Amino acid sequence: EVIRVYERREETRDSQGHIRTEWRRTEETVSSNRRESPFWVDDGTGRISVKANSGVELVKTFERFEQPQGGFGDSGFGGQLSVGTGRFQISIGGGHWDMNSQRTLGFKFVVRFFPINKPVYAIGEVAVIEDEGLVFRAPTEDDKKKPIMLSPRTEEEIVKSAQKSATILRVIGIVLALGGAALVVVGIIR
Repeated sequence: EVIRVYERREETRDSQGHIRTEWRRTEETVSSNRRESPFWVDDGTGRISVKANSGVELVKTFERFEQPQGGFGDSGFGGQLSVGTGRFQISIGGGHWDMNSQRTLGFKFVVRFFPINKPVYAIGEVAVIEDEGLVFRAPTEDDKKKPIMLSPRTEEEIVKSAQKSATILRVIGIVLALGGAALVVVGIIR
């Protein structure tokens, strides 16, 4: 995945008519490439083919940020930018660049994969498919509500992460409810 990291100029006007200019950092995915290979899960009693194009939790194994070398930045968009790592290269160039509204800070390269030869947590549907035998797969169109997950994390780690997210959302909900109640009280008093 290649992510362009840039700043966008935003202007806001306050109640007195003063204009305030800020640069807000933003990201956009420039390129995303997903490659899948057939693989199996082995529970010690045998192996089963995996045909899951969703629900597979990938692990981030590489992330690097590169600033552009000429062409971009404060000098505007003049020529061509080439950044890359190893056998992967990306070149961007030949366009109009408006430095009054945005500026590229650089590009973030992210690689994710599903680890092999490691224990996994699997929940989903197992079906018999002609010519393939037993297959772990995503639910069919008729059973979209059935869960599917293939994760390198343990069940305990998954549950702990979900509980942490639920707690954070609960706190945010309480804060928003209290803030709303305070605004209602202030509105009644005025």
